[in-house]
Amino acid sequence: MKVSPKTIMHFALGLRILLATLWSLMLCLAGLWLMIDFASRFPAAAIDFRLAGIILFCFGQFVFVAVVADRLWPRASVRVTWPIHLILGTAAVGGVVVLATGLLMQG
Repeated sequence: MKVSPKTIMHFALGLRILLATLWSLMLCLAGLWLMIDFASRFPAAAIDFRLAGIILFCFGQFVFVAVVADRLWPRASVRVTWPIHLILGTAAVGGVVVLATGLLMQG
């Protein structure tokens, strides 16, 4: 049985979308878990856990937008997609900088 190259490309695209969706889902769920569960378990470090959860959630959303949504809708207007990428990426990287600075300042 011969498989056409187009079928292989569609399978690869579907597999890439599935794996990236699972990756972004795990990042978002880990972020929510840090924000909700760990912040209440360790009240002394609640702010750090909430910030780390927000960072993971933003990275999960960024992965979904950059990998999944851009593959499903490649002709989407840059006027719409660019600000979303910029906001999520800036929030995630800015959160990492703030968290690292806060942890280094604590000693």
